Amino acid sequence: MTDINPQYLELTKLLNGTRKSLAQLCADANIDTDRLDYDLLQQHIDQCSHCNIWTTKPIEDLDGNPICKVCEQIAGL
Repeated sequence: MTDINPQYLELTKLLNGTRKSLAQLCADANIDTDRLDYDLLQQHIDQCSHCNIWTTKPIEDLDGNPICKVCEQIAGL
């Protein structure tokens, strides 16, 4: 990862491998969602469009949507 705000590192760590909603996690961690740069966050973690698990290494499916490694294997990509 490149230089990143510690807040984004914490979010990445808390979200990775879960299905938690970003809004709920931010509320629990006292992070103001209005101040988040979602594009910056997506450079480090994204939610699988198939199973909703957050992953730091998303892969694009045939439609260009981010998916996790498990869903990639299930889909046979």
